[in-house]
Amino acid sequence: MMREWLPLQDDFQHAILSLEGRGTDDSCTSCQATNAGKYRCEDCYHSGLLCQECCVAYHARHPFHSIRQWTGKYFQSVALQALGFVLHFGHGGSPCPAYDHRYDNSGREFTVVDVDGVYTHRVAWCECTNGPERWKQLLQAKLYPASIQYPKTAFTFRQLQYYGIDTLECGVTASSFMTKLRRLTNLHHPETVAVCSICLLVEFRQCYLPLIHRIEAGSWEESHGNGTTWRPSAHLVLLMTQIEHLVLVIWHGFA
Repeated sequence: MMREWLPLQDDFQHAILSLEGRGTDDSCTSCQATNAGKYRCEDCYHSGLLCQECCVAYHARHPFHSIRQWTGKYFQSVALQALGFVLHFGHGGSPCPAYDHRYDNSGREFTVVDVDGVYTHRVAWCECTNGPERWKQLLQAKLYPASIQYPKTAFTFRQLQYYGIDTLECGVTASSFMTKLRRLTNLHHPETVAVCSICLLVEFRQCYLPLIHRIEAGSWEESHGNGTTWRPSAHLVLLMTQIEHLVLVIWHGFA
């Protein structure tokens, strides 16, 4: 590998560094508007430049992506919230029909902890008369709330799973894991990212221990409309049992 790479190292470096620039075409790759391509997503596959409107619209289904804005000389991080993005709950990501667009009581900031960083969004809850409670709206969106009545922070399901595997395989503590997420969110000023590692321990314990106990008791199964029944595999049962032991060790050690 190294023998093949050495003659091409300059070409490799040039190709990598060229990604830091905007290129010669500054039009939006979605709507084709000229001189409007100022935003680029670091997580979308082969993402080109987007205008502000297209960037916000596209990320309605990808709210936890990292966005960069062209300043005229370089790309810098920018939050989707600053572009006017609103994270909607209760209707599959679409605005609630009863949603008040004046944001008088729905547009408050909400923090979401994902596997690659901490994101702050302005949110709009479902305000239908018989709509689900806020904690249930979050669970339906695969977000685990840090509190019940008035949640302001949530952890994605995949983040809790990633933390469990990271701790199981690498022995990472909750404090170290959150320090890593703060650094991923803000490389130069991680101290400005306010997320408590205690919350991570609590939510991980709440999310996984009841599920583990149901699996061990044999009371977990899911019936599908086609007459088939899903049951957890032996591998999943073993994994969840290992996680249970790990959580109890961490929890009692923390307490």
